[in-house]
Amino acid sequence: MVSLKNFVGCICEIKTIENELLVLGRISAVFDVEENSIEIVSSDGSDMPNVVFGTRVKINVFSNKFGFLGLEGQIYIAHNSFWRIYDIACFGENERRAYFRINNYSKAEVETETEDGVLLQYSCIVKSVSISGILIAVSDVECNFQIGTKLKVNDVAVGESQRTFDLKCIVRRVDFHSQHGRLYGCELQDMNELEIEKLCQAIFAQQRLEIKRRRGLN
Repeated sequence: MVSLKNFVGCICEIKTIENELLVLGRISAVFDVEENSIEIVSSDGSDMPNVVFGTRVKINVFSNKFGFLGLEGQIYIAHNSFWRIYDIACFGENERRAYFRINNYSKAEVETETEDGVLLQYSCIVKSVSISGILIAVSDVECNFQIGTKLKVNDVAVGESQRTFDLKCIVRRVDFHSQHGRLYGCELQDMNELEIEKLCQAIFAQQRLEIKRRRGLN
């Protein structure tokens, strides 16, 4: 595992073991030679929420340089300005596709080019977006993308922001929904650091909004 000290300053989302999002934070310090204790502050400078001492949590971390890191730990200091989490352990990449994911419902256009150079275009619904992938639904019965098909999804609105994105991706899984047609789970590709940063900002803004709503804040 890459040294946790490389992730100091990186954005992280903290969830319960049941995957309820608690706070969007930032790793501010790593302690101990074994790096089994970290400190996390709010990503936007607001107070950290109240939490029960000893709560086990998941910490999903993202770095432009080192990628995704999934951790588990136990809260032993819960101050309004920081949380100290110890007994840190890596739980690997098994939940990577869910990292920093928000549910979405926006209309977009998806396109691909056949081997013969024919451009195929379909209307789609973007059902969820994460830093690493996108889930789209296409109701057109003529659409039959296969695993490995390269796509471009245009004018994707992320959450409630006004910012839209044109996202290049590749189909990694295909499912069928009785109401929405075919579902395509796609991995994002060919994004530069600036594009990743802008997508992160939009996703984080929506996560903060959803957290505030759950707490009854405006």
